[in-house]
Amino acid sequence: MKNLKKNYLPLSIFVIITVVGLLIRYLSSDKFWLWEFWSVVDTSSAVALGVLAFMGYKEYIKGEDNIKIYFQLNEKDDKRKVYTKLYTQRKYFTRGEVLGLLRMIQCSQDSFVLKDFNQNPKILERFEEIQLAESNELVIKVSKDELKQFNVLS
Repeated sequence: MKNLKKNYLPLSIFVIITVVGLLIRYLSSDKFWLWEFWSVVDTSSAVALGVLAFMGYKEYIKGEDNIKIYFQLNEKDDKRKVYTKLYTQRKYFTRGEVLGLLRMIQCSQDSFVLKDFNQNPKILERFEEIQLAESNELVIKVSKDELKQFNVLS
């Protein structure tokens, strides 16, 4: 029942505003200045709503961006960045989603260990940067032994 009320709230507001507008027009037919005032308010609110709709659309489009997942070797002599061929949309980008994707390229059915992912609090900052559209890729630092747990062409 609560969801039903939420779904009809915008429609109810639209109907109320329309009825109020019609009443104002009907009651102010002999008072032209009042109708002119409401005409200006109507035009300015339509422009404002158009701008807000455009801003909302831009935010929606950001959620459609593909976020690629990389492993970066954390060795002294080897700092290669390896593309895992995994990606997800920004709107679905969560820690659980990334763990599920990594399971897809896991070599064995055992659990995998990624120290940078599980024991580094800075990984949360990287997730936040991606969710705020400041970055379009997740780079997970791994050692050569950790990389061996995954079927990735290096």
